[in-house]
Amino acid sequence: MLNLSLGQKMRNLYKNAAIGFQSRNLEPAGYWGDYRNCDSPIWAFDDAVENIKQNHEDIDILYYIGDTIDHGVWETSYELINEMNQYLIEKIRNTFGNNVMVVPVIANHESQPTNQFAPSSIAAPKLNTTWLYNSLADKWSPYLTQPAKTSLRKSGDFSLLVKPGLRVISLNNNVAYKYNWWLLYDPLDAKNHLDWLVQELYNAELKGEKVHILAHIPPGTQDLTYTWTREYNKIVNRFSSTIAAEFNGHTHTDEFKIFYSPEGTPINVAWGGGGIVTYSFYNLNYKIVNLHPQTYEPVRIQNYIYNLTEANLTPDKRPHWFLLYDMTSMFEISDLSPKTMNDLVYSMVTDRRQMLDIYAAFNSKLSDILWPVCDNTCKLNILCSTVVTVLWDRRKCNELVKLFYL
Repeated sequence: MLNLSLGQKMRNLYKNAAIGFQSRNLEPAGYWGDYRNCDSPIWAFDDAVENIKQNHEDIDILYYIGDTIDHGVWETSYELINEMNQYLIEKIRNTFGNNVMVVPVIANHESQPTNQFAPSSIAAPKLNTTWLYNSLADKWSPYLTQPAKTSLRKSGDFSLLVKPGLRVISLNNNVAYKYNWWLLYDPLDAKNHLDWLVQELYNAELKGEKVHILAHIPPGTQDLTYTWTREYNKIVNRFSSTIAAEFNGHTHTDEFKIFYSPEGTPINVAWGGGGIVTYSFYNLNYKIVNLHPQTYEPVRIQNYIYNLTEANLTPDKRPHWFLLYDMTSMFEISDLSPKTMNDLVYSMVTDRRQMLDIYAAFNSKLSDILWPVCDNTCKLNILCSTVVTVLWDRRKCNELVKLFYL
């Protein structure tokens, strides 16, 4: 989530905020971000992009998991959204040039009003979401094929073959967001996006392609409807041999989620990206993922952050980005397969409980505010989210809690 408001809008917000700070005797937000209910400043986003370019020159694909617009949801406008989306993609393209493939996904904050994604049958001005899909198809066009642009303009979803044998599906699951009021108007519209996903996965299966699915909102969260999470879980089960990985955003936390077969076998993992966002109480982060050259499954995941307290002590200097962890070495695991991740989760409540402490601390990206006060209930809630991919299905969670208190 990026606070990219510019010009007169930013000056007005600053003036209003200054009045509020004086009346409540509060300090303004830190220059490089703030642990309170603040979005990240635009220069923090710029610095993250530049740091990736300078320190990870070998990357060839960048996944942008969405949420360009800040949390000032009552102050958004079509003009602001277009301006910020243009700024973001230009910054990324100017920094990385033509050497890095960028695959973005639409998030709930990109629409106007926020969270509203109308069915494609709605064409009326100020009601349709086609304006957003068309706008992003134009802005993202350097990275899209013509079929991908056509699909994006239609529904906000698209599919790209980014390497021989690797297809990336950008899925618009905001249509199933619980705050999308269009669900009341047309509850079946979200099904069209799942139908499209099934067809894309089936075509990939026939061609022997592996697939990465990018979707802004993670499965199993309370922000998606039960029906969507239930049906999506069925799709992942059906195509588990084709889906090499999934990547999500939205929660601002560092997390992963494990999918299970009806028999309880771990079959897939969805990896949370975290985000270049401080809202609320988080350090900023980005992740570097290494893929297996044939299967395109993640074989190494590294998380980079900077500490807000430290960064704001020297606002005139760039933040000190550092490697928080390497997943396999930190958690002492051999690989990142679904089985191994499932074994890791269960070990956190049995014979390796110190790993639960570490995982809970990393969930907030080592936030100075959150992780020191995370008690056992907090830690178990964080861990339970890794095994829930269908809303309200807490069977695996209950197993973990029971084992913890044995």
